[in-house]
Amino acid sequence: MFKFFNGFTIPCLLLLTMSVSASDLALLSNNVKPGTSNGAFPAGIAIEPTQMKVAFVTDGEFATDEESVKTGNDGKVLFDGNTGSNWKSRTYSKWAGKRWVTINVDLGAPYALSAFDVWAIHEKSRETAGFQVLLSDDGKQFTPQGAASTPELELAKNRFARIHLDLDETVKARYVQIRIERKKSAKQQQIAEVAIWGSKPIEGVSYLQSDSRPKVAFTVQTIQSGVAKLDWRQSTKLDVKVRQWKVYQSDKAFDSVKTSDVTLLKSVPGDQSHTVIYPLIPGRDYFFAVTAVYDQGEYPQVKSIATRMPMPLECRTFGDMVAINHFWGGGGSRINHAENQDAYERIAVDLLGQTGIKQIRWWVVNSGVFNRYYDKGIGVYAYPHGGNLQAATNLGANVFAGAKNEPDLSTMPIDRYIQGTANYRAKMKQINPHAVICAPSSGLEDHSIDWL
Repeated sequence: MFKFFNGFTIPCLLLLTMSVSASDLALLSNNVKPGTSNGAFPAGIAIEPTQMKVAFVTDGEFATDEESVKTGNDGKVLFDGNTGSNWKSRTYSKWAGKRWVTINVDLGAPYALSAFDVWAIHEKSRETAGFQVLLSDDGKQFTPQGAASTPELELAKNRFARIHLDLDETVKARYVQIRIERKKSAKQQQIAEVAIWGSKPIEGVSYLQSDSRPKVAFTVQTIQSGVAKLDWRQSTKLDVKVRQWKVYQSDKAFDSVKTSDVTLLKSVPGDQSHTVIYPLIPGRDYFFAVTAVYDQGEYPQVKSIATRMPMPLECRTFGDMVAINHFWGGGGSRINHAENQDAYERIAVDLLGQTGIKQIRWWVVNSGVFNRYYDKGIGVYAYPHGGNLQAATNLGANVFAGAKNEPDLSTMPIDRYIQGTANYRAKMKQINPHAVICAPSSGLEDHSIDWL
């Protein structure tokens, strides 16, 4: 707070100091005039004046909150160069009103569009979740091209956050629709400024068209040494009705699934945001990519991600060295609830997924149970008894326990354990040459310590 000599105070405005750096991009949205600058739009940035016109979207699913329309002054306050310092230069949504501020921007001519910014208040009860960008050539049919979320920053009174989006590839379009979403847990959003970055199209250069689909953004997480989890939740933030997702793999980087050495691994329903791939080979390098299938078909352009699978028992973090013992459905020291045991098991897995522990050990191999763990990023190592060797290998497991659990000298002499483990290992190597057998699990009782 600032305190003045006569005793009254005013809140101190906190602005993020992230300013737009000079680059090959030009400011297309007329936020500042050529030759002028401020903290958010410093001297040195390129400015390309446009015949821009702005209108709020006031009907449909993404209709702008009525109070935001009133305070938006026909959109002028969103493009006046002020990123939050002037309280009169913001749109204010109604308290607990509609969730969206949506604007259509006509740039007056097609431009090569590359990046977008939104400045929004970032304080408790007043917060923006992020924004989506859709592009069009006719101002009627808009195609989603990207989405950005508000960065993880500390909430503070009168703090404004800059939310930035870079398109994967430059898109040529005349019309821009920006949908700015209030966070569900917030009661209001205040939008201070919007910026559009790009350039005049260069003759002879090929740009993506406005109706082209964006490449699917996704992440890859390795689970132990034989499973990979692919998550494209970021791409589901776009308002796109995807019918199906497809996962591809190759031994080298690729930018289109039409390439001859690319393999389709699986198809996933459109309402899902992730999947797991197994079995994979430990130590091998893979390149994965994901596409979306729309009513109009599949967009084949992708950005593949290189992934190296770890070796069995490759310990890179403490979580890789620790496992939960006998977790699902068994174990002597556990609480059982006969009426709703399955619900307790699911909650336990959810909680385990929030820890740093990356694996569990279990007696039997069950694909449903294994996939529940994989869904939380947790691997499984199993016992080599019965059909477990083959079944676990099929599910991407490459680590097995020894010939007996918690052995002691009275029930498992050393020579018998060694022979049993050797037999299991020989069978294991025939089924899965990449797999390994761990040291036996042991309790802390005297007879267990004597055995060790």
